[in-house]
Amino acid sequence: MITINARIDENLKAQAEKVLDSLGLTMSAAVTVFLKQVVKQQKIPFELVTSTEHMVQEEAVAYQVSHPVDLSFEQTPEFKAYLQKRYEDSFDDSKLVSSDNVLAEARKMIEEKFK
Repeated sequence: MITINARIDENLKAQAEKVLDSLGLTMSAAVTVFLKQVVKQQKIPFELVTSTEHMVQEEAVAYQVSHPVDLSFEQTPEFKAYLQKRYEDSFDDSKLVSSDNVLAEARKMIEEKFK
């Protein structure tokens, strides 16, 4: 194991830690998952957008904020256990799956819970 040091805006770090904590992940675990996906996918595991695309995305986020959806399932022990299992699987190359598959599985769990 090695240590990686990065310069991150203090506010951004605090916001990210809050989200990661709610998912049951540490910053180190999240970085590890990110790097494993970079290696597996051989690319950044999310879409990079231009500033115009970013503005459109901000409008979409503003809409989502003004039209909230109950995501309380994300706080359940069942969902946290699912995320923990996926995190642990990320250390076993034979169990790695794409982030798209993980998201699809998570969406399916949420949809089934709220049917």
